[in-house]
Amino acid sequence: GEGSALFLVSLFVTAIADGPIVVLPDMAGAPGVAGGKMRAVLEQVRRKVSKEQNTVVQVQNEGPVELKMRVFVANSTEAATVRKYIAEHPDQVPAPFVVLSKNLQMAVSYDPEKIDPSIASVADRLRKQIKTHAVKVLRESIGDGECSVSTLALRGHLGALAPTEAIMGVVGKRGVRIEADPDQADPGNRYIILPVKNKPTKEERPAGDAQKPAKASKSSLPKKAVGPAAARVTAAHLQAGGQGGSAASSAPATPRPEDDAVESRLTSHFSVNLFVTAIADGQVSSSTAPKVQERLAQIVRKVPKEQNTSVEVVGGGTMDLKMRVFVVNSEDAKAVGDYVNAHVNQHPAAFVVLARQLSMAVLYDPATLDLGDASVADRLRKQAKTRAVKVLRESIAAKMSGVTAACLRGYEGALAPGERLAAVLATLAQPVPSDPSAARYVTFAARIKGCPLVSDSGKRTAAELAAGRGITWGTALGDEGG
Repeated sequence: GEGSALFLVSLFVTAIADGPIVVLPDMAGAPGVAGGKMRAVLEQVRRKVSKEQNTVVQVQNEGPVELKMRVFVANSTEAATVRKYIAEHPDQVPAPFVVLSKNLQMAVSYDPEKIDPSIASVADRLRKQIKTHAVKVLRESIGDGECSVSTLALRGHLGALAPTEAIMGVVGKRGVRIEADPDQADPGNRYIILPVKNKPTKEERPAGDAQKPAKASKSSLPKKAVGPAAARVTAAHLQAGGQGGSAASSAPATPRPEDDAVESRLTSHFSVNLFVTAIADGQVSSSTAPKVQERLAQIVRKVPKEQNTSVEVVGGGTMDLKMRVFVVNSEDAKAVGDYVNAHVNQHPAAFVVLARQLSMAVLYDPATLDLGDASVADRLRKQAKTRAVKVLRESIAAKMSGVTAACLRGYEGALAPGERLAAVLATLAQPVPSDPSAARYVTFAARIKGCPLVSDSGKRTAAELAAGRGITWGTALGDEGG
C-alpha cells in the first residue's frame, strides 16, 4: 500500500566553521584516502556547498547566523575524512568544521508498487530528499527554545564537537522507533521519517505512460545574429557603472600600445572618502533609538551583490563576509560609526570597522568624461565602492594584516580589524599628480563603459567617440571586474 516501505539512510552532518585546515604532510588519510589527498578532500568539503545546505539558523537569544552545512552519508569518504581530521585535531580552536550530528538516522516512506529503490537513480533521488530534509530538521532544532547551542559553538570557537550534544538532544525528540531498523538492539536508534516526493523519474514511469515532448531549453534555441550594431553602447552597457561584460569587453591578454596612450591622458582624478564596515555576529543593542535600529537593520539586510563577498583570512581558510561601503559623510556611515563609538566594548560586535576613511581616487581623461554630468560622478563613485571591496579583500588576505576570522566576526571588538588593516592600506596609498595637496589615495583608472562621454555632436555614439579618441573599451586600465 501507499507508504508501506522505508528507505533508510544514516547521515553525518557537519558545518563549516572559522578555523583553518591544518594537515601535516605525513598524516595518514582516512580509509580509502591517501594522506596527500586529505587536504584536497577537506577543501572540497569546505568549497562545494550546495544551495540548500547554505542556510541561515536562528540562535536563541542571539539572532540569525549564516551556516554552511555539509550533509554526507555516514560511511562516505567525505564523512570519514572530516571525522578523522577532527580526531587528529581535537583541541583546535577555532575548528574548521563542527559536527552537528555524528549519525542522524533518517527514513523516507514510499510505495514499493510505484517506486523501486534498487534502481540507482531512484535511490539517489530518495537520498537527496533525505539530505535536504535533514538541513530543515537541524535548522529548526537549532532554533528550538530548548536548544542551548551558541554562535561561538557553531563557528568552531568551542571546539569541533561542542554543538553536537545540544543539537541532538532536540533532534532526538523528533525520532521514532521503527520495525525495519536493522539494529533494533540499539535503544538510541530513532528515525526521522518523511514522505517521498511523488516526482517520478523516467525509470519510475509505468511502461505505458506517454511522455510529453521536451521543451527546448534557452541554451538550445538559436542565438540572435551579431552584427555591426552590436558594437554600439546600449542601455544594458550603461547599467550599474558598466559592471560585468562579455568576452569582447574583457581585458586583453597582453598590454597594447594604445593602453599607454590612454594612461597618459588620465590627467584628472575624482576623489571619494569611504567608510567601510562589515556585518559581524553581534546583535544591535535593544537600547538603541528605534529610528537608528531601523536604519541599522536595513544596512544589515540590504547588502549589494558586489559587497557580499568571501575573504581569505590569516592562518588559512575562507569565510563569507558582508561588507558595507558608504561615503564617509553619508547618513548610513554616521549611523554605523555612532553605534560603534557608543558600543566599543560590545563582544561580539554587531559591526566591525574595516576602514574609517579609505581615500580613493578614480583617474580619468577630462576630454573623455564629463563630471559636469551628475550621472558620471555617480558611476565613478560606484566604481570606487566596488574597487574598495577588492582592496579590502586583498588586504585582509595579506599575512601582515593579522586579521583572523574571529576578528572579522566581532569577537575582538568593533575596531580591531580596522586597526590591523591600517598599515596594509597605508602601503597602497600614493599621491596623485592632479592633487596639489599631496594627499595620498588608493588609485585606479575609471571605466568609461557606462559613463556618458564628452561629445561635440549628440548624434555620435559613445563607441564612435571612443574610437575617434583612440580609447579602448574595457581595457585593463579601467576594468573593475564584478
